[in-house]
Amino acid sequence: MQRHHIYLPYWLLLVLLHICPILNAAPQQHLEVQNKQQLAQVLNSPAFIQWQQQLATELLSGQKGSLSTEEQQKLRLLSGQRLSADIDALATGQPAWSAFAYQVYLAARQHPKEHDHWHNVFKQHVAALSDNEFIHISRLSGYDLDMGLSRLLYLLQNMQTETVSPHSRTARALATELQDFYVYQALLPQAKTWLKDEYKRRFWVQDNLLIDTGDAKVSAILVRSRQWKKAMPTAMQMSIYSDEMANLREAATAVTYGYVGLIVDSRGKGLSPNSIVPYQFDGQDAAAVISWVTRQPWSDQQVGMYGGSYLGFTQWAAAKYMPSGLKTIVPFVPNNPAQGLPYENNVYITANYQWPFYVTNNKRLDNSQYADPGKWRSLMNQWYSSGKAFAELDKLAGQANPWLHKWLAHPGYDEYWQAMQPHGEDFANINIPVLSLNGYYDDGNFSALYYYHEHLKYRPDAEHYWLIGPYDHTFSLSDPLRGYSLDKVAHIDRNKLTFGWFDYVMKAAPRPALLKDKITYQLMGDNSWRYASSLAALHESSTRYYLSNQQTDKGFLLSEQQATQQTLQQQVDLADRTSSNNTDAYPWPIIRDQLDDQTGLLFVSPPFTQDMQIAGSFSGELVVTINKHDVDYGLTFYQQMPDGRLFHLSYSIGRASYAKDRQHRQLLTPGKPAHIPFSQTRMTGRKLAKGSRLLVVLNVNKNASAQVNMGTGQDVSLETAEDGKQPLQLQWHSQSYIDVPLQTLAPAGAP
Repeated sequence: MQRHHIYLPYWLLLVLLHICPILNAAPQQHLEVQNKQQLAQVLNSPAFIQWQQQLATELLSGQKGSLSTEEQQKLRLLSGQRLSADIDALATGQPAWSAFAYQVYLAARQHPKEHDHWHNVFKQHVAALSDNEFIHISRLSGYDLDMGLSRLLYLLQNMQTETVSPHSRTARALATELQDFYVYQALLPQAKTWLKDEYKRRFWVQDNLLIDTGDAKVSAILVRSRQWKKAMPTAMQMSIYSDEMANLREAATAVTYGYVGLIVDSRGKGLSPNSIVPYQFDGQDAAAVISWVTRQPWSDQQVGMYGGSYLGFTQWAAAKYMPSGLKTIVPFVPNNPAQGLPYENNVYITANYQWPFYVTNNKRLDNSQYADPGKWRSLMNQWYSSGKAFAELDKLAGQANPWLHKWLAHPGYDEYWQAMQPHGEDFANINIPVLSLNGYYDDGNFSALYYYHEHLKYRPDAEHYWLIGPYDHTFSLSDPLRGYSLDKVAHIDRNKLTFGWFDYVMKAAPRPALLKDKITYQLMGDNSWRYASSLAALHESSTRYYLSNQQTDKGFLLSEQQATQQTLQQQVDLADRTSSNNTDAYPWPIIRDQLDDQTGLLFVSPPFTQDMQIAGSFSGELVVTINKHDVDYGLTFYQQMPDGRLFHLSYSIGRASYAKDRQHRQLLTPGKPAHIPFSQTRMTGRKLAKGSRLLVVLNVNKNASAQVNMGTGQDVSLETAEDGKQPLQLQWHSQSYIDVPLQTLAPAGAP
């Protein structure tokens, strides 16, 4: 073996020497693979193949009783054994597109040397599929080999701290994911071309469109049915996530629902010759494309926009201009860059620091930037520990990030952000029906709330429908979701709902049955959908709780009676980077036994004497005296269940100096009580069983997930730990209150 590898780099010889005996090695034996490049060279080497075969054999022997049929089949493949007769078992427990990839892979391996055998096998398997089935299995093209390598590297490196044995969860995950990687490594280079050809056989496809928007050209993919003889309405998305196969799949899906499918890349992406500029031109470009659509012979002059996250933002951005052809929008989990990411209530968030590289490094997507989350977490921890200015993040990373500095220059909701999307009276002109689809555990939940409230503020008669449930930012149906098992009724079909809404608006069909009123929310723990005429109506019966200094077994009492002239003291050493505050705020997991972070002030309500429901957003006012000019606060809300476990309901962070005006900063006066209103908290909906209590954690935000506000009153992005040598002293006053959208739980369906 060593003679065979004599010409390999010295580091590779060391890797192979370490890997081969790993199963018989001492528990602390390390796998010395340091990066993806090394791993890519090792993966197909005889030594690594021998090692993984041993690993798979040991797992089959040691965990046979706990392995699913699908896992057993994958491990047999990895170990070099023949599969059992039930090859179809590989389809059990995995998505249809993954099962299809294995079917083609296994069938093609039977005659690997025949000319074009893989392609013939692929065509045979595809021929029997309906259009919907084909579209679904085409998702296999979304497997990214670079990200797959990153995942394998992560698992291998985790083995450095584990005993590699048949009982190792990491070994089990590594073995099955290794087999997945080998399948896609063999299939993907050809499969993307085959899939694209099949799309063109089944549908009328234009994948090289360049649409003139006036001062730019944007790239687009257009898909129509080959059977249609009349003009049809158009379902349109505008996306900065330029992925040719994903766009083709999405456009074809629209066709199966009876719409022309049009997926438009943001300016500069795909075939567009222009520069890539996130957010700034999407609205005007989308409006121009909609006007172009209405002039085409295949168009009935009706366009509906849909999509999530950034694609939700582009819908609102297009609505700012209200082109005549735009008939409705269906934004799900929309982002608002000034009220979501990168800013949350004027605090710059470090999540997705790498996002600008991902979308602007090339005409498509730079998956290498998202493929190594550990790299970015390490950077944030390095920055936090160093105490350096937030604006020096890219210097620490050794990679210039001009978008970081562009956005840091606009900490207020100023003209820069306002020009990108509807602002003020722009909302009054949005006279089309809107269906907003949202998740309680969507990071940008409150971005959607901003659009909703502003639309209703400036156009009270707006036909704005709102649906929300226990979903995350992908509006996925993950179950369990971060440890929480969804109620059965929460499982809905997003596409069916979206195109049912399009039919309602553009084809005079009945409104989707699930949307019985303007507000539709899934009451977690009750297995029911509930309804209201507006979010304001949900808040009409809110209960006001005041912060008190009366101690309880869990902290201080949330009281319905305001105490006079009471304060609670808190001190935070902002310069100390060996500790962090407010680290439990993000809901992961949703259900936990206890708080890990004990740095905040805890307030609990008395136990509820009957079943209650909480539905809506928390709001209120914090009254605090500090010895500095500013502070970033954190609020986290839990249900303390009767068994003592905590169920995460909502959270919010914000900058005190922007609490009264998102656009203009108003510094606090040291030593003088400041009134800090808050309302930008994520909506929730949950049954609170009798005996439950509400738990609120009040804290100062100081951790690696966001800027650290030192309170000098200067530009926060330029402050360093040196500016925080004097500890932050806080006095929380008993006038502080929280309005909780709380009601007695009525039977489902009751008026």
